[in-house]
Amino acid sequence: MLQCVRFLFYLNVFCKISNAQVSQMYVGKVENLNKVAKNVPLEEHSSPSLCHCTALCSSICGCTCLGFNGQTKKCRLLKSCDTVDMTVTEYFWRYHILTLQDLPGDCKTLYDRGYRASAVYTIYPWERASPVCRSIKVFCDMETNGGGWTAIQFRKTGSVNFTRNWADYKDGFGNPERDHWIGNDAIYQLTKDRPSLYVSLTRNNVNTKYELYNQFSVSDENDNYRLFLAGPATGTLGDNMLNTDRVIAGMGFTTLDRDNDNKGGGYNCAVAMAGGWWFNACHRAFLNGPWASENWREPWSPGLMNGMDIIETKMMIKPR
Repeated sequence: MLQCVRFLFYLNVFCKISNAQVSQMYVGKVENLNKVAKNVPLEEHSSPSLCHCTALCSSICGCTCLGFNGQTKKCRLLKSCDTVDMTVTEYFWRYHILTLQDLPGDCKTLYDRGYRASAVYTIYPWERASPVCRSIKVFCDMETNGGGWTAIQFRKTGSVNFTRNWADYKDGFGNPERDHWIGNDAIYQLTKDRPSLYVSLTRNNVNTKYELYNQFSVSDENDNYRLFLAGPATGTLGDNMLNTDRVIAGMGFTTLDRDNDNKGGGYNCAVAMAGGWWFNACHRAFLNGPWASENWREPWSPGLMNGMDIIETKMMIKPR
């Protein structure tokens, strides 16, 4: 279903412009005229036009080159169009290499392209040629502090349980419209350049406080999604992530089934606190506890000692 939606989006984009314009957006491989690659294509389809073939390629992460046969109306989607692989003669094939790497990688890219409504959008954090390339849906805040913020954590209804295992936190879960963890793999991809982190908490008196950290990133899974966090930290919440006796910078991620905290003695903070997080021993800031419950301990201590009156949380990132 998702692949179909992506294809229809690109069909709408590319088929509103002419074949000549499409060709300008892709570099033609003249030396590959009337040739067929010996390597097996990613996919091969019947295709009525070049724009249709282009839309197919643009909807698939691994496609960096397309071949279109105007006579047979065939479309071949390829990982590469290296001339050395073009060894078989077959007439009427023309090839185009994708140069417009325009799939939005984050919400800031969408904001810069004119999107101004805070809503759920589709982004593509991975490189197109990556074997794990996929799209993800995220909430984009286009209003707060200049707009263009990608929500990596968003909670406002309590409809999703955050007491999860390693695999769930790795891949992400929930609904980006209301209760969502984007996934630690995606956070790793999105934070390689150490964007800013914006944390906000809203209480049932509709009082929202925030803290803005200058730099934020996590390492890959092999390093347990270890957190890097740096100031300056500014805002109205107060800095309970760095300026505390339980600093979370430098900590690996801990879940029910993977203990990377500093508590020791077989004590797993994620089990005790009922949620995954970058625990030290254990925390002074923790946004993934049991929703609207006294058992959500110290969401932002000492200002908030339990989560009873919290009605919304956000963790958002944006390139500096």
